[in-house]
Amino acid sequence: MTTRVGGMALVAQSAYSLPMPPPYSVSRCSLGSPVMFRWYGDTPVENGDHLRAATESFLRVISSPARDLDTFSQESLVAEFQDRLVEAMRGKLSGTKRIKTIALFPRIPLFEIRWSAMTVIEHNPSGERVIRRLAIRLYHSEPRELEGCFVGHVIHEKLSESDPDPRASQNERISDAADLYRIGRHTLWNTVDTSRPPI
Repeated sequence: MTTRVGGMALVAQSAYSLPMPPPYSVSRCSLGSPVMFRWYGDTPVENGDHLRAATESFLRVISSPARDLDTFSQESLVAEFQDRLVEAMRGKLSGTKRIKTIALFPRIPLFEIRWSAMTVIEHNPSGERVIRRLAIRLYHSEPRELEGCFVGHVIHEKLSESDPDPRASQNERISDAADLYRIGRHTLWNTVDTSRPPI
């Protein structure tokens, strides 16, 4: 049975307790129809502003003492981050360079939205200012219980040069996203339990 609350479809427990058949090859963000974005991650949502919560998480992830992130740089990066999310909300993302299925947990509908063109100015160990291209990932779920919605969980920066095992680090953050998917299921990813340990 499906109930609509505030324009969002909620599937009753008897229906959504059933597993969804894998694989999840096509994201809702690529189907050409508008979808709602919800954030259920490491940043609390205030006044229902899920995009702002995701943006705050993004800024925390990319912040580093070695980077020159002045107001102009931050505004530019935020605009690029939000533009892609808005494109996802419009259902217009396509191509594996921008969105991709996550296969690590085949029975969980996880996807990653990708940014590869962002750049920042960094100070390398010699003190020189260099341009660094960022590899940003947003790991999100597309629950059967929330039709027409995708739920952001984790924002991750892949550090290919400084991380000795970037694949292991990425899998760890994907595991965090899977945990948030499981934790939030009983509340339909409506609120973050602030009593749980930070991830």
